[in-house]
Amino acid sequence: MTYRFGEIQSVSGDGGFFRGVGFNILDENGAPIVTFGYLDGGDAVKARMLVEQAIDHAVVAGVGTANSALAQSAAAKAMGKKWGDNCIPKGHSTTCCDSERKAEKVCQGVKGYLSAPVVMNCDDAKKICEKMVSEKKK
Repeated sequence: MTYRFGEIQSVSGDGGFFRGVGFNILDENGAPIVTFGYLDGGDAVKARMLVEQAIDHAVVAGVGTANSALAQSAAAKAMGKKWGDNCIPKGHSTTCCDSERKAEKVCQGVKGYLSAPVVMNCDDAKKICEKMVSEKKK
């Protein structure tokens, strides 16, 4: 069985009693296997990174890495867009992207204690943010 992560989006569950922001893990046909929902979009991005990291560790332990690479790039894209959207109104400074990375709880930690997928996602997200900000300057 193969899987993929859906985009961060509006989700609902529990018979319509919950509405929030989250993501799905989808099967090979694109049907949701499980939905993760949160009240805050930032929590959804962080949770997705943590779920992806957990799956990545399981994948590295024995199955393969193709799905985990896709998941990492999707999480970095979502986080980088969130940071870019925060930085653009603040004067289009790419230093803002560095501040966003440092403030992101998922990206904090003593160097060497964050796993490689989290560091890669945080670094990639910063590059996405910087690209958004620099393109907005033009």
